[in-house]
Amino acid sequence: MRWWVRAGAVAAAVLWAGVPGAAVADGAAPLVEPDVAVIVWTGTGRTTSWHAGQRDFDRLRSLLDPSRTETEQVPADWTRDRRPPVRFTVLWG
Repeated sequence: MRWWVRAGAVAAAVLWAGVPGAAVADGAAPLVEPDVAVIVWTGTGRTTSWHAGQRDFDRLRSLLDPSRTETEQVPADWTRDRRPPVRFTVLWG
């Protein structure tokens, strides 16, 4: 499967999920913390979604910590184009 087909599928999933910060349908306040993660595996294009409270979502969130806003320097090898291959992409919503 071509990369642009996977990218289109991911973009469609993001658009389908709604605009970030938009109010939910029942009139409640917008969510601040992510409560869903869409995972796209590189190579296969396989996708899945995990929701807050599920074991896999909670584990992924603890590993990647999407609430962090600070930055950090990448290893010097990465700047010389010697970075590890991407295994999956995570979209938080």
